[in-house]
Amino acid sequence: NPERGSFYRSDHFEFAKVPDGRYSVVVGARGYLGTCYGLVGKSRDCGVLTVGVDEVKDDLELRLIRGAVIHGVVRNENGEPLSRMQVRVNDVDPVGLIALHFTTTNDKGEYDLSYVQPGRVLLSVLSSAGYPREVLVFYPGTLEFEKGQFLNVAVGDDIRADIRMPEIRTYSLRVEPTTLAGDPITKFEALLVETGLWGSIQFGEVA
Repeated sequence: NPERGSFYRSDHFEFAKVPDGRYSVVVGARGYLGTCYGLVGKSRDCGVLTVGVDEVKDDLELRLIRGAVIHGVVRNENGEPLSRMQVRVNDVDPVGLIALHFTTTNDKGEYDLSYVQPGRVLLSVLSSAGYPREVLVFYPGTLEFEKGQFLNVAVGDDIRADIRMPEIRTYSLRVEPTTLAGDPITKFEALLVETGLWGSIQFGEVA
């Protein structure tokens, strides 16, 4: 049964009147990597704390690893805030983008990535609402990966990074293939290929 502890000193916490049972203790803070009781090395499994009747557990120590904070607002081309946009912190390697952290903007277009590991990262926004299809925009507001600006993140940094989504224009393409003699071809397969580093293939619908 989730319950918030009371902090009676800047670095101490207390859960009072806890029924006997088995519990997980989780701690988190803005700008730090969250952790939990019993976490060992790079394991993702939290330990289980067993509490008996009238038992006191006062030897728990949880250590947080500090990172950086990246926050800002995502707006459209007119400066209006955009909600439900997924903002990602990416590492880039020869294979492509690797999303390290992600969050979603609120109704004011705000996002907050509370723990980011030090390094050179690239922010991106994956649209989910208000656009005809999902598009990937790179900070500070370009559809072209090569024009995206990297951020150099250090431990404890508090970085403001606003992102402007560019106007997305869409078009319809109608394909009507014919033979060399001008006769219509009724059975065919159409491919729409998007060129560039992050290109994709879309299969057309054939009437």
